[in-house]
Amino acid sequence: MIDERKQREVDYYDKEVQSSFKKRESGSALEFNPFLLESYQFLKESFKDGYKDKIVLDYGCGTGIHLPWLSEISKEVIAIDLSENSVKKARELIEEKNLKNVKVLIGDCEKMDFAKESFDELQKVSSFFAH
Repeated sequence: MIDERKQREVDYYDKEVQSSFKKRESGSALEFNPFLLESYQFLKESFKDGYKDKIVLDYGCGTGIHLPWLSEISKEVIAIDLSENSVKKARELIEEKNLKNVKVLIGDCEKMDFAKESFDELQKVSSFFAH
């Protein structure tokens, strides 16, 4: 069971995912491609060599927008998010892009149930651009 703050967050993102994908399906919104931005190209290039043989945790992965490029440069990617709808969309993306080394789970970033030292790198890409 999650606390009230997290439940509000889950409710918000579940609703956002549903509404944004309805807009995309109707053709009224453009799909965001982060690699149109120079900063994302820099990010991908910067991490490319360092993630080569590593297991990466992408926490708060949302709909998985960063999973394709993380998959390209990492040995394995485990992605977690609290929002069930976001995870569903991320799984659809994994299947669509045939990302064999990516697994997406519903999970709480503040209470992860992974063994100590399960990951080589921790990734929260959107925090690089939130400031």
